[in-house]
Amino acid sequence: MWSPEYTTSTINGLPTCSTNDWVVSGATYDGVSACSNVKSTKISVNPFRCVQYNAAKSSRDIYDCGACFYGWKFASNGDVVSYESASRAAGIRLKAFFVPQIIKSLGDMRSCLMTNDAKLALLCDFIERDSLAPGAKATCVQKNRVRYPFAKPLTDAAPCAAYAVKNNQVVCTK
Repeated sequence: MWSPEYTTSTINGLPTCSTNDWVVSGATYDGVSACSNVKSTKISVNPFRCVQYNAAKSSRDIYDCGACFYGWKFASNGDVVSYESASRAAGIRLKAFFVPQIIKSLGDMRSCLMTNDAKLALLCDFIERDSLAPGAKATCVQKNRVRYPFAKPLTDAAPCAAYAVKNNQVVCTK
């Protein structure tokens, strides 16, 4: 399936794809995409979400995402505009936000989870998910390596607007 997830923003390290069309390889947008005319060129998440791809392929022959965009919005012409940081997005109402994630079932593939909570990236330096399956078991990991499991299975683009740590687990509060 062709993915409508794209951005006019600058992406660093994006492998060459002459069509500039990335095809989602699975059932979720936070997983592997391949160049539409060179299927062997694979990236760990659509360009809409990743501001920096790693220069070398992983052991799974995929270019992992080294850094996620902060968030995104639609421009007046319908284009997707992604923002690198909270400071660059200051005063702009964003549609959604991104948090780095590691997918254990895919050899610790580095990707970006989309969330409605602007502060989830402050709560979790990254999220470790068992798999890309909707509702996969997930853990919030902080810089000091403190780990908090999500109280409920986590899904990409979940409708939760705010997460918090309560009783040593991450819960949706609204």
